[in-house]
Amino acid sequence: MLAFTIERHGRTVLGSTRAELQRWEVNLDTQEASCFSAGYRQVAPTSPRVNFQQVARELAPLILSRQDDERLKWRKDGSLQVIMTKIFPGSVAQTLSVEASA
Repeated sequence: MLAFTIERHGRTVLGSTRAELQRWEVNLDTQEASCFSAGYRQVAPTSPRVNFQQVARELAPLILSRQDDERLKWRKDGSLQVIMTKIFPGSVAQTLSVEASA
């Protein structure tokens, strides 16, 4: 039996900070191989955690009083668009591509 673990970095190309670990076992007598997930390894630091309570404390009074702010876009119909790129500058593209509307 030959057994080994390899590290797959495919997800890191998409922005993940973790590499997938795969455990392989090869039976040399029967020439059969099996593979299963063996967890993950952190290969790059994670982004700092966001304090959403602090963001809410900052934005709630502005929204309730309908104040102008670069993070808020008030529409003519009275609805509000929260500009996520102004709240989370430098975040990953996938996060920034989603705009929250109320």
